[in-house]
Amino acid sequence: MSACEKCWGEAYGRSRDSGRSQTECYQEILKEREDNPCSKAEQVFGRNCNMFNKDNIAEEINRAIDRYVKPLEEKIKSLENKE
Repeated sequence: MSACEKCWGEAYGRSRDSGRSQTECYQEILKEREDNPCSKAEQVFGRNCNMFNKDNIAEEINRAIDRYVKPLEEKIKSLENKE
């Protein structure tokens, strides 16, 4: 796991309450959950993981590709055509 969105979000709340850094709180939460880590969906989507299910996850991925990847591909092609 490179980063857990659920833990990072909870670390934000904990840092606001405690006055410590979010990073410090995040590391503390990860240590607390070593024996019971978050699911892959929680790691990727955080607390919003329940709004995704196997029926609509492909739709959400395609929406993200359309929004972020395709514009970058088009920009790369336009730059290549200028050369």
